[in-house]
Amino acid sequence: MKMIGKRADTFLQNLIKENRSGKQPEYYSNHMIKGLIQAMLLAGTDT
Repeated sequence: MKMIGKRADTFLQNLIKENRSGKQPEYYSNHMIKGLIQAMLLAGTDT
């Protein structure tokens, strides 16, 4: 489980790094963005 968590964290961090907005880069923390992405992925797989 720890390995899967680390892989998911690395994936999400790379996703954030590639797509972070240049206008307000610190408006949302990385932790908040990761939580939102995970919630959207889980909600999408639930439907």
